[in-house]
Amino acid sequence: MKKLFIGCGVVLLVLIGVLAAFVWQLMPDIRAAQAAWEQTGERLQTLEQSFPFDAETDLDPGRFASHLELRAALVGSLRDLESEIEAGEDDEEAGFSEILSRTLRGIAPLATAVGNAFEQARMGPSEFSYHSHVLWTVLRELDSGTGGPEFDPLRDRYSALSEIYDRSFEANKELPPLDEMIGPEDGYPQGVLDAARIALASDMERAVEATSMLEIELPIFLNPELSNPDAMGTMVFTGSESNAREEDTR
Repeated sequence: MKKLFIGCGVVLLVLIGVLAAFVWQLMPDIRAAQAAWEQTGERLQTLEQSFPFDAETDLDPGRFASHLELRAALVGSLRDLESEIEAGEDDEEAGFSEILSRTLRGIAPLATAVGNAFEQARMGPSEFSYHSHVLWTVLRELDSGTGGPEFDPLRDRYSALSEIYDRSFEANKELPPLDEMIGPEDGYPQGVLDAARIALASDMERAVEATSMLEIELPIFLNPELSNPDAMGTMVFTGSESNAREEDTR
């Protein structure tokens, strides 16, 4: 028995050494990714100060459209990273450490793309968060049967997000209900919701693309930290985690 314990101890030490070497090998990529997101957080703070936003009783359709364009740009950047990861996984010659390293190396360009998209929209995180919550209030109403057939491409978005959220809620009971996170149905003047519907209907293709990656809505787009200027640098690493993937929500 004593020899067994000694043998197990030796194996454990070897595993710890291998793990330490593995982490050390990836450390430059980890630090680069962290630095890139910290820099993006600083850019978002600057935008928040340069373009302060206070919610008004009327929705600016142009700004809401810019929010949709920003969303679509972020979805495109995330899909690019996803494609790179999948390509690495398909590379039979690449080992696990190389695949993980490629993924980490793709995070820095993603962080830069996020900052660029916000700057191009001339929009701070608080305004983006406001429009996102208005958007999901409208999508929730569409799932309840409001709106004409022109909104059919956006129906069931809220139901699909609810399923993802419910799985996250099971893992983290401290999360508030999804309806509470989005806001009460009467939380916005009817004129705001009507203007948002008009903007969605005027560019349905953009609206579909902007809401096509539901798994990032909770940890990023609806993350409460978006409206907290002091926490913007870590917004991507906070919030509820969801590994669920809706393969076809259109």
